[in-house]
Amino acid sequence: MHYGFWDNPDLVNTDELTLNEMVAAQERYIEHLVSFIPKDVKNILDVGAGIGGNSSYLLSKGFLVEALSPDEYQEKVFAEKYNGAVTFHRTKFENFQPQKQYDLVLESESACYIEIEPGWQSAQKTVRDGGYLLASDYFLHHNDGSGNWHI
Repeated sequence: MHYGFWDNPDLVNTDELTLNEMVAAQERYIEHLVSFIPKDVKNILDVGAGIGGNSSYLLSKGFLVEALSPDEYQEKVFAEKYNGAVTFHRTKFENFQPQKQYDLVLESESACYIEIEPGWQSAQKTVRDGGYLLASDYFLHHNDGSGNWHI
């Protein structure tokens, strides 16, 4: 479940949060992400696609979408939800062997699960020249000296 995008996060009362408010915040989240997608983007690889919330929204906006996740259950959900209309790659992004390149790779709250160096190498193979990597996640603001930038 994505955290969502809140218009006034300081005013959110988590003790009284409703399911409808959470769903609305998740919808605002993907709407906000899409606002960063350049106009020349047509095909997108949704890395860490979960059960397809972002993929569904992207499809509704006319993008060609493929999904990637190492999770077997999520693959089954995609097969049922999209009836084969969305290609699902069951693998970790670091191990992905793309058969084509994408205009944009979306890592929506999945970047923190990707090993940095192999992830960059995979991105170089996966994103077309002049393409984009859009990562929305939690990132460290300082180096704690551990040598690990992974959250």
